Amino acid sequence: AAAILISPFDLKYPLNDRLLYPLYGVCELLKKTVIVHGSMHFWRESYMWHGQPQYVDEIAVDFPELKIIVSHGGYGFGSQILAVAQRHPSVYLEFSALDPIFVDPAFLYAANTYLSKKCIFGTDYPFVDFSVAIKRWEKVLRKDVLESFFRQNLLDALFKAPDVS
Repeated sequence: AAAILISPFDLKYPLNDRLLYPLYGVCELLKKTVIVHGSMHFWRESYMWHGQPQYVDEIAVDFPELKIIVSHGGYGFGSQILAVAQRHPSVYLEFSALDPIFVDPAFLYAANTYLSKKCIFGTDYPFVDFSVAIKRWEKVLRKDVLESFFRQNLLDALFKAPDVS
């Protein structure tokens, strides 16, 4: 596998819980990307704060070579995650299950400019139709970032060594 998924909502403890640190350490050592559910979750049987952006920042500080993909682009916690992605070369934002017409304009601006190499397309298939999602994102993204958003950034997040210099 090129990546593993960690969902703090299923685990019922936060992303920065020290119980997860051995797993983060092994993934960093093996150069495996970690996908974290770092967004608000609508499941009411778990605390929504388990995926807050500051936890992603803590993990990225403690594991600087660990590549982290934040699923759903940090939705629900405001633009803090944009600062985390900008600050850490190894943090990417993935936008599955999000219709761009409901995405905060700050995220669209970031995807089109200063974070254009760190934003990744996703659909949450089969819940979201691929073709519909692609067309909606194509309407809000600049033409020169489409290849990165739809393909290259994911490949970089999974296979390219992070630039931690």
